Amino acid sequence: MPPRPVPLPNQPGQIAQGSQSVSSTVVTTATTTQTKSSKSRSQSQTTNIELEFTQRFLSLFTSFYENPSIEEIVTFPQNLQLQPSDQQKAPGRTPPFHSGVWDLRLRKALDARVTNDQLASDSLSEQVLQLRESLASETPDLNDVFVPPMTERPQIPLYLQNIQKDEDQVKDSRRPRIRSTSINFAETSQMFSERLKRQKEKSQERRRNRFIQAKELEDQHMNFVKTLHHTKIQENNDLRTTAKAKFRVLQEQRERQAREGRRNNDLIRNKSPIRGSESNRY
Repeated sequence: MPPRPVPLPNQPGQIAQGSQSVSSTVVTTATTTQTKSSKSRSQSQTTNIELEFTQRFLSLFTSFYENPSIEEIVTFPQNLQLQPSDQQKAPGRTPPFHSGVWDLRLRKALDARVTNDQLASDSLSEQVLQLRESLASETPDLNDVFVPPMTERPQIPLYLQNIQKDEDQVKDSRRPRIRSTSINFAETSQMFSERLKRQKEKSQERRRNRFIQAKELEDQHMNFVKTLHHTKIQENNDLRTTAKAKFRVLQEQRERQAREGRRNNDLIRNKSPIRGSESNRY
């Protein structure tokens, strides 16, 4: 059976028919894609992009068993605009361009770079010179490299020092301690009575000094008051008599306190065991 001849579009009518068929197919595909895109846009955008991507990838992967389509790719949701967080900072605004300012900044940057390079080269050259001097002056011996470093060790080992310390502590603990002698109540009572007597003398001396100081202040005050203007009522009242009355009251109060103190001391001495033991002896 001979093969069927292939029709060639030599005639203009056939070419026009072919072009019309191609244009019709393009229009139909465009309309279908537009309708699908409009449907996809009408759908609500999802927030879980990973789940959506996985589902659409599986549908595309399984569509190879059928006629493939690009619907899953076209209708994939766009990137959602996330709200800017606190960590995301707004991009800084670039300053306007001024040739003079930028030339000055460039010159400063170049000068700083040149100075840094010069300092680095100077430090390197200094290190090289020091290394040359050290190599020229020293004659290294390779055997010294393998010698272990010398460590400072005490004349007496540490464990012997600890043993000696423990022995000294044991000797100190076994040494008999000096026991305190028994308290002699007679001597202690005599000592405390002497201290009390000295304390009384000091208190009397301080009281006498306070009285003399107060008397001097009172005399100074009286002399100052005499220089002031006196009224008739003040002229009738003598300040000396009032001062004497006040002094008499204070003196009586001091004497009463002294009598009470002596009586209390006598009571304490009578109740003490030393006085009772002495009375029993006699």
